Amino acid sequence: MTNFPEVWSRKSDEQVQDAVGHLTEYSAEAQAAILGEASQRGLDFEQTLTADDTLTATPPSASLVECYVQGWRRGLVFRGRAGRKECFTFLFANTGMLVAGLLAVSTVWWNELFAWLLVLFFLAIQVPHRAVIVRRLHDIGRVGWWVLLGASSYPWWRGLTRVAPTRW
Repeated sequence: MTNFPEVWSRKSDEQVQDAVGHLTEYSAEAQAAILGEASQRGLDFEQTLTADDTLTATPPSASLVECYVQGWRRGLVFRGRAGRKECFTFLFANTGMLVAGLLAVSTVWWNELFAWLLVLFFLAIQVPHRAVIVRRLHDIGRVGWWVLLGASSYPWWRGLTRVAPTRW
């Protein structure tokens, strides 16, 4: 696995500045390393961040809670990328809460109100789940439209752990 921060620390200022200008061509991990190196060197990259609405890289140093919250913040954003950590934290946390709720409803509480709240939670997570999967597919170099066909199941999940250049 590539150590992106080490690689970008050896680049010249001009190379880092050029990479900031073409940030969306890099994986989420590389984007985080490039932005970290640019901020360490004091290079100007604020205008790139505000002008480019497709930049959605979550830094690898982000905590699991930050990644989960980021998934909800970008719940309606289908453009850009989502790193492995952001994608899997969001999906597994929501799936775990849904399974725990189903177990609680079926075995312990038998409460109709709680069952309806669980149904509402299930409906509420549908669009954000699709959005984070689309952004993850973009991060690995695939087209996000595969989500509509349900083709993001097992064979695709194995591929969701790699990173590839993107066209989005």
